[in-house]
This record gives sequence, structure tokens and C-alpha cells, in this order.
Amino acid sequence: MTMKQVWTIVLNLFGPVATVIAVLAIWKCIEQGWHIPRYLLPTPSEVYAATVANVGALWRNTAATMEIIVFGFVVSVVVAVPLAFLIVTFHFFERLCYPLIIILQFIPKTIVAPLLLVWLGIGVLPKSALVMLMTFFPILLESISGFRLIDKRIFYITQSMGASRAEEFFFVRIPGAMPSIFAGMKTATVYAVTGAITAEFIGSNEGIGYMILQASGDLDMPLTLAAVIASALLGVILSAAMLASEKLLMPWMEHR
Repeated sequence: MTMKQVWTIVLNLFGPVATVIAVLAIWKCIEQGWHIPRYLLPTPSEVYAATVANVGALWRNTAATMEIIVFGFVVSVVVAVPLAFLIVTFHFFERLCYPLIIILQFIPKTIVAPLLLVWLGIGVLPKSALVMLMTFFPILLESISGFRLIDKRIFYITQSMGASRAEEFFFVRIPGAMPSIFAGMKTATVYAVTGAITAEFIGSNEGIGYMILQASGDLDMPLTLAAVIASALLGVILSAAMLASEKLLMPWMEHR
């Protein structure tokens, strides 16, 4: 093992820990140096105590938000990837659908969220619909780019070997576009968390967004920050899951 490999392992193991320690140290210095009132900026120990005291509630609300994100994200991928394929393959389909997709993208999602709650009620469905709307466009755009970047000469080879349209789609087009598809999915995970919490702010009786709204309304800043940190960790978990899925489904890209 070379020194470069050893240094990479050390950075991977201790880099995140050092970052967290540095953030906590800066937090403590700001709180003590600027004499910020505790009801505005609690100490890290108070946030930790609030996390331990409310670990059950944090877990339940995080699980509720995760359910919304997963459902909306999966629907977004299932709709966006085939639609991207149709747009790239059939030019009339692009002229038919793409202007409408662009118009929908420019509509602020915070305006759409109350409408979804009125139409669909308070539950998993409207919040998942907002997650789908916020994640749909980046996945669609990257998928279109991925399908268009495939070398067309490959299709001549597969056709000369007697491959069917279905075999060409699953064994050539999808693997060829998969790096771009995953790039869009990794970008969309950020919007997924944002969309779920925004929907919970507007109308919900559970979830991280609901917990943040209730705690801040009670001026319980330690619990509010604990819920905010839980939402950040939720995003980290989703990103890690996406990276693991990418390595699993694209082993030929791992060396890069």
C-alpha cells in the first residue's frame, strides 16, 4: 500500500470527524464570544440533550419524512427516465411535451404545494407529489443528455447482430445513459428533502418539517436545531444510498 492510498484512507475515516469537531468549535466560539442569548443560539450540549430527550419523536418524524421522499422520488424516476427516452427517440414527442415541461418547471413549487394539499388533502400523497415535481426536472434533463450522448454506431452493431428493440433499450441505452441518470438523481436528492419539508411546513401532522415548525413556535431552539440536524442527516443518508446504488449498478465506473 502506497502512502497516497494510506493518506486517502485516513482522510476518508477522519476527515468527516474533523469537520464536525471544527463546526462544533466554531459554534461554541460564536456563542461565547458574541454572547448570543441561549433562546436564539443554544449550546451544542443543549442540542445534544434535546436530541437524547426526544430521540423517539425524532425517529418517528424522520421515518415519516423518509417515506414521503422515497415514494415521490421513485415515482419521479419511473416517469422521468422513460419520458426522456421518448423525447430523444421521437422528435414529435419532444415538440409536443418539452414546452409544457419547461412551463411547469418555471412555476414556483411553493405556490403549487397549497394547491396539492387542497386537492389531495393532508397525507402522504400531496407531499410525495411535491417531491416528485421538485425532483422530476433534473432527472429528466440529465436522462435526456445521457440518451443523446450514446454513440449511434453502437446501434448499427446491435442491429446487425439481431438485437430486438427491448434488448437494445435494456442492454445498450440504459447502461449508456446511466451515468447521466445517476447524476440527475444525485442532484434531485437535495430537492427531494427540500420538497418534503416544504410540504410539511404548509400542512402536515407529522414529519421533520412539522417538528421544526412546532418546536420553533414554542421557542424550543435546542429541539428545533436537533430537527434541522436530523433533516441534514436524512440528506446525507439519501446521498450515501444513491452512491451505493451507483456503485452496485455501474461496477464498470467504479475505477473512475
